Amino acid sequence: MKRVVLFLLIIASSNLSALSSKKLANAINLCGKERMLSQRMTKEALLIYKGIESDKNRELLKEDSRLFQEILTGLKKGDKKLKLKATKDQKIRAQLEKLTKVWNAFHTHIGNILSSSKPDMMERDIAYLLANKDKLLISANQAVEAYVAKSKNNLSKRAQSVNLSGKLRMLTQKLSIELLENDPKQKESIKEIERILKGLKYGNNALNLQKTKLPKIIKKLDRIIAKFQNIKKESDLKKKLAMLDTLLTDTDKMTKLYAASINRERVAKALDSIVQAFTDEKAKKRAVINLAGRERMLSQRIAKDLLLDRYYKIYADDLESSKKRFISFLRALRDGNDKLPKTEDKTALEMINSLEKEINKLNKSNDIEQKLRICDTLLEKSQILVLRYKKLYASKNFMENSRLDIVDIAGRERMLSQRMTKALLAKINAIGYRDFDKELKSSAKLFEESLKALIHGDKKRGIIKPSNKKIVAQLAKVEKIWHDIKPYYHKESLSKREVKKLIPKNLALLKEMDKGVKLYEKELEY
Repeated sequence: MKRVVLFLLIIASSNLSALSSKKLANAINLCGKERMLSQRMTKEALLIYKGIESDKNRELLKEDSRLFQEILTGLKKGDKKLKLKATKDQKIRAQLEKLTKVWNAFHTHIGNILSSSKPDMMERDIAYLLANKDKLLISANQAVEAYVAKSKNNLSKRAQSVNLSGKLRMLTQKLSIELLENDPKQKESIKEIERILKGLKYGNNALNLQKTKLPKIIKKLDRIIAKFQNIKKESDLKKKLAMLDTLLTDTDKMTKLYAASINRERVAKALDSIVQAFTDEKAKKRAVINLAGRERMLSQRIAKDLLLDRYYKIYADDLESSKKRFISFLRALRDGNDKLPKTEDKTALEMINSLEKEINKLNKSNDIEQKLRICDTLLEKSQILVLRYKKLYASKNFMENSRLDIVDIAGRERMLSQRMTKALLAKINAIGYRDFDKELKSSAKLFEESLKALIHGDKKRGIIKPSNKKIVAQLAKVEKIWHDIKPYYHKESLSKREVKKLIPKNLALLKEMDKGVKLYEKELEY
């Protein structure tokens, strides 16, 4: 449960000012209540105008207008009593400001009705409310949708359940007005109520609703469905209005149950779908960045092993296996599998095909320098491929982009571990087509700086300090191996014996760094 909640906090943090799933659900619930109030206030004003229980409806109208204002202020500024947290999201705030403008005008006419004693003094104000109630409703609905839009994947379906269950509250009041006015639109309202009720119970893709599985809600939903059928059959207007008010109370309770269910993993797998969606989408994107990043590493691992084979007659690992893995990873990126999405982007596909042609050149050359140059090209093109995928997967969500960047940076550490060793071996054995001493120093410096940033965070580079205990522990292992192996890269030369000591340590560094990248890819909590 802790991991799921932390995950929800992560995905909400950048766009909702750290609104938890529970607070998000509460905001959707209360913002949705504004829709209902837009209709209920109009109904109450209409009943006052018609002389139906005027004193009672005056008190109700006064209270509802106060509640509307209280909720609106709470959504904008926060309200401890209502358990509302102010959002800094610009789209939501902009929509709330639009709602405020519509409400201010609406509120003025409500005030006129409350201060009027005779029906003829209310005619202008009643006409305004009837003409603009839907404008207020639409504005409130757009604010609700702005909140729902910030939820992700299957959480959006759970949030949509809160949204549309709350919409039922509004429809009970809208239908009441239409019944009082004998408005033919009442048929549309009845159809919409039935459509939502059916969608909540059985699911509806068009409405983005999933089937309700929570026992308490199913029980409440069945009662509401039965009550609505009775309302349709009732011919007495007064009784029908009273039954709709009862239905309002029932739908309000159901909406609160939906809102509460968002934050409860144990209730009928309420959050299982969120974790699954995370695995299926977010993790797959990170898996692509990870795998594309592996190609960078393999380009340098192959180069390192070519040098080991040529000058030391030892294999740190199976050279042919590394080449085959490079090709198989390319094909996995291209074709996709159960863990990876298929690449559809034309530019990325061209890069993959170019890399496959390049790796095949290795088998056609016997010259060590030419082979190393091919490995350099493989590295350059692999890096471009990584950047292409990052561009394709770029999101407006800061945390999502940050996680992709971190997978990229951590994956680059694997490559640098091999590049440093390759550069050291090339330098020792006087491979002269480039400055390998400079390459060695720059690679070692970048590895150390990036490792520190991954461990401690780096605000300037947008790298967040990890709190996940597994990631922290894994980085500590990498750091320990790095301190042990670093002196080798500062030596001008190494004996064959020292090379044989270095290689297992280098592979250990690679192995532990690879474990770290996998944690970055798969862990829900960062």
